[in-house]
Amino acid sequence: RVEAQSEEGKGSRFTIHLPVQVVSEADSPTSGPEASAQDKSKVQVPPAQKDSGPGETERRTPEGGAHVLLVDDNPTNVVHVRDFLESKGHKVVLAYSGEEALVLAKDAPDIVFMDVQMPGMDGIETIKRLRGDVATRDLHIVSLTSLAMGEDRQRCMEAGANDYLSKPVSLRKLLEIVDERSE
Repeated sequence: RVEAQSEEGKGSRFTIHLPVQVVSEADSPTSGPEASAQDKSKVQVPPAQKDSGPGETERRTPEGGAHVLLVDDNPTNVVHVRDFLESKGHKVVLAYSGEEALVLAKDAPDIVFMDVQMPGMDGIETIKRLRGDVATRDLHIVSLTSLAMGEDRQRCMEAGANDYLSKPVSLRKLLEIVDERSE
């Protein structure tokens, strides 16, 4: 898939999304005579790193970036945001529902970007539950919504959001917010 963004006088951005099958070193050999042509076309990733120990989960990426939780039920909305933030040295974890966000928020991300309109548990209810849990009540939460009415902002803030952004969100603005949280 190819995406293009252009703004007169400022330039253009082209994003190319290529399908990749990711395998761990343990899943399949990718070199040597026993590897097939199909195996050699796969992207190899090292096995997952283990935490230092109980209660010692590393919150920052090795480069010092922020740990970001991005919550949105539409995968196409989050892929380019994730890729962009990761290219800037931030760790991005995706949640596709409010329920999934409640679980992943226990890892204490530096910032949570929360879509408001999701089926099932919407962003407003998810924010309320995060604020009601001692383990997640102090998270920095930015609500994201295509609803740009004043009362929508008020609902998000009353639910406990720290900030509110209307979609479509500028990648530059998201990066500014994330960079502030990673300092």
